[in-house]
Amino acid sequence: MKPEQTRKKLLIVIASTIFGAAIVFMLVLVLSRIGKVEVTVNLSPADANFTINGKPAKAGTVYLSKGKHTLKATREHFEDAVVKIDTATLSSRIIYVLAAAKNEASEQYLLDHPDEVAIRENAGSAESNERLDNMLKRYPVTAALPHQTLDYKIDYVLEENQEVTFKVKLYPVATAYGTPQRKAQLEELKASAFKWLKDHKLNTSKATIVVTPDPKEQPTDVDPNATE
Repeated sequence: MKPEQTRKKLLIVIASTIFGAAIVFMLVLVLSRIGKVEVTVNLSPADANFTINGKPAKAGTVYLSKGKHTLKATREHFEDAVVKIDTATLSSRIIYVLAAAKNEASEQYLLDHPDEVAIRENAGSAESNERLDNMLKRYPVTAALPHQTLDYKIDYVLEENQEVTFKVKLYPVATAYGTPQRKAQLEELKASAFKWLKDHKLNTSKATIVVTPDPKEQPTDVDPNATE
């Protein structure tokens, strides 16, 4: 066999071997990801030691088995960051693992890495949006608030614990403070405000609602001629 033919055959064998190995690699890779959840992990500091369930890992695109996982980032001069997730309840496939600065050295690091500051700002925006999305899912009525009429105003406050407090402000008119007539009017205005909330799918018996002034707290033992 001529040397040139031998060379061609050798090149074909090598090419076939490389192609076969690539196919096997891709097949193994695909099979290893079946049944797993793809997430994107944003890590800061970027050079922090990153682990998933205690095992060293790399940030970026990560494939997690279904269930609960613990993501952790550690770095000198930073507080440890621990994020616990459950793939069954993930509201977003983008996860932020951000170690907080704890001294001047870590603060200087962030000043020297504005790209990582941007990641932290994005995380803050994502968290805020997630809170609002969760609130809207639980209380669709908040999308229509504030709502105001001549008789009342309804608004809400999203508390630190993610709970929503609804605030109902009543506007009684032409009734003296402390009289049965005023209390009756407040009850009527409250009923009107609560009806609006119920019409907008809010379970008023389970929601936290603060009414001002509260009809239940109105005295009726003062001079009927007194004014507010």
